[in-house]
Amino acid sequence: VLPMLQHFAQPGSTEQFALKVKFIGYPGVCVTDETDRRKLTEALAPYSCIPVFMEQDVVDQHKSFCEDFLWPVFHNMKIFDTATPEAGENYSESFDKAKWKNFMALNNAYAEVITSNGDANTLVWVHDYELILVPRYVFHRCPSWTVGLFLHCSFPSVEVLRCLPNREEILQSMLSARLVTFQIFDYLRHFMSCCSELLGSRHSFQKGGILQVEHDSRSVVVFADHFTLPYQHLVKKLSDDTVMQRVKSLRDKFPGKTIIGSYDRCDLFAGLALKLRTFHRFVAEYRQYRRSVVLVQYIRTYRRAGNGKALVDELEKMADETNKAFGVDGEPPLVTIVVEDAERDKILGVYSATDILLDTSINDGLNLGPFMFYAAHSQDKKGVAIVSEFSGCSTILTGTFKVNPWNTNAVLAALDQALSITPMEQETRFVKDHSYVSSQTLVQWVSKNLTELKVTRSNG
Repeated sequence: VLPMLQHFAQPGSTEQFALKVKFIGYPGVCVTDETDRRKLTEALAPYSCIPVFMEQDVVDQHKSFCEDFLWPVFHNMKIFDTATPEAGENYSESFDKAKWKNFMALNNAYAEVITSNGDANTLVWVHDYELILVPRYVFHRCPSWTVGLFLHCSFPSVEVLRCLPNREEILQSMLSARLVTFQIFDYLRHFMSCCSELLGSRHSFQKGGILQVEHDSRSVVVFADHFTLPYQHLVKKLSDDTVMQRVKSLRDKFPGKTIIGSYDRCDLFAGLALKLRTFHRFVAEYRQYRRSVVLVQYIRTYRRAGNGKALVDELEKMADETNKAFGVDGEPPLVTIVVEDAERDKILGVYSATDILLDTSINDGLNLGPFMFYAAHSQDKKGVAIVSEFSGCSTILTGTFKVNPWNTNAVLAALDQALSITPMEQETRFVKDHSYVSSQTLVQWVSKNLTELKVTRSNG
C-alpha cells in the first residue's frame, strides 16, 4: 500500500490527483530516550514516515489482544470463558480488560500523532482492525477531519459481535469515519446488520447507488472494494534467480508428480487439519492417483497462533500417518510440511511449481494466495485452483472450483475433477480468473479509495 500511495506524490504524476503522503506507524522498536526518539524521527523524515512511540508493554498487550481476542472474533468465532467463577483465582476471562485498556492506549497514541501532523484538509486513511479505534480518537480531537477506514480482515455477524462487551465502542469508532471499506459485500452486510441491531442505526441508498449508514446525525459511506496484488511486479519477478531456484528445487524433489499445494498462515482459520484429513481420504479412496500426486503444504512461521507449534506438530503427525499408510518405497513422500518465514519471491516460486492450488480456509477475509497463483502461472497459462467458499476471494474468482471444506466428499470430487480436467476446460477456467487478476492494480485500488474519501469530504 505505502509504495502505491507514494506513487501519487511523484513529480509529474499522471494520476487523478497528487498527494503529499505521510506514513504514521510504530517503528518496530521501543525507544524511551528522548534523544534517541528525536534521532529516529529525523532519520525517518526523508521517507515521509512519522513514528508513534510507545512503551513495550503497551505494544505487547495490544498485540496479544489483537491476536488472541479480536482476530478470532472478527473471523466469526465466539470467544467463551474457559473457566467458571467458582474456580476462584484460576478464573480467567477471555476478554482481558487490561489488554483492552492497552489496545485503546495504542490507538489513542496513533490518533495523537495523526492530529499533530495534519490539518482540516488532511485525508486520514486508517488500515485494519488493529487500529479500529483510531477514527473515534481522531474524531474526538478534530471532528471535522475526513477519516477513512479500510478493513483488510473479515467482519463478524451480529450473532458474534453482540457477545463482545466492547461492541459499542468498536462500532461507534467505525462510524466516526466518513468512509468504511470492506473486502467483499458479505462483510459490509454484517456491519450494517450490527449497526442496525446493536446501535439502532439506519442505512440508505443515495444517488449513484452509494450506501450510507446514518448514526448520530452523521452519514457514513460504506462500500466493498477488495485489496489486490501488484500483478505486473510479480510477473517480472518470475525470471529472478530466487524464484526459479525455488521452482527447480520443488520440481527436482517431486519429479513427474502433480503438485497439490498452498502457502498458508499458521492459524486455526487456514483449515490445515481439514486439508490433511481430506487428502488422506483422497489417496485412500482414489488409488489411481497415489503414485502421481503429492501434497506440499507451506506454512508461514507462527504469526498469531499462541499454540502454533502444537498445530504444526499435529499436522506433521497427520502427514506421517498418510505417508506410512500409502507411501511407496523409493518415491517422494505423499505429504510434505514446510514451515518457513519466506520472502515473496520464494512464495512466488512455490506457486509457480504448484499445479493445483488447494485452499481449505474456514474463514479468510480475502486470501491473496489464488491471486499470486494466477500471476505465477501467467506464462504457462496452466494451473487449477480449488478455493474454499469461506475465503473472500471465492466470490471474486469465478473460474475456481469452489468447495465447502467441511464437506469432505465435495473436496474429494473437486480434486478428482482438477486432476482429470480437459485442457480446454482448464484453459477456460484459467483465462477467466487470470484476465481478472491481471487487470487489477494497486494504483487503481488506492486511487478509487482515496477518490471516494475525497468525495465524502466534499459532501460532508
